[in-house]
Amino acid sequence: WSSDVCSSDLYIGMFDKWENIPDPITEWGNTFAPHLKDIGYNGFISYEDRIGKDGVSFMIDACMRAASPPSEAYQVNFKNLDEIILQGAQGVCVTPTVVGKWAALIQVYNPNADTGWTVVDFPDDFADYVKLRNPVRHDGMWHIIPQGYAMPVVASAVGIGNTMQEAVEMAKEVADSIRGHGIHVPDGSLAKAEEEIEKAVNDFGIPIFGRRAK
Repeated sequence: WSSDVCSSDLYIGMFDKWENIPDPITEWGNTFAPHLKDIGYNGFISYEDRIGKDGVSFMIDACMRAASPPSEAYQVNFKNLDEIILQGAQGVCVTPTVVGKWAALIQVYNPNADTGWTVVDFPDDFADYVKLRNPVRHDGMWHIIPQGYAMPVVASAVGIGNTMQEAVEMAKEVADSIRGHGIHVPDGSLAKAEEEIEKAVNDFGIPIFGRRAK
């Protein structure tokens, strides 16, 4: 399970045991788990909540799929993802084995990606950490296929680490290595995420990532 914060440009997740995740975040999962079991649901769940200052959680998106983010991080951080999916499809829960406790994703943009093809290049060493959107391989190069609607994100750069800073720094290094005409990597992503974390902790009283209100 990952407890996470996502700004428009940066996702940060901490992998932990379910019982260690704050109650407002796990409330929906605990409530609906018996119903999902009754109907035999064995897929991904990446739900989104809105939590007010009164601590009450409201479901806004059940998202019964591998969401983006954070599923790009699963592909990198879960050593046994194949077993999780295979056994999970049979209704058997498998405990994930993780590379690091923290994951970070930085969104990489091309404002013209909705109407034009985007050619992207990156070092082979980072191939496992660059997750492309709608890609095709042609003549040894990666191309992002335009989808005809406003979706400027062409890739996610993934970083894994044992601390939040370590994961973010790796994600930044991977993102900065991606090259292509029109490619844009946003600045200040960590600062934005830190603002969201502080808001969750101090304004809403949610002890996310183990932090508590000052």
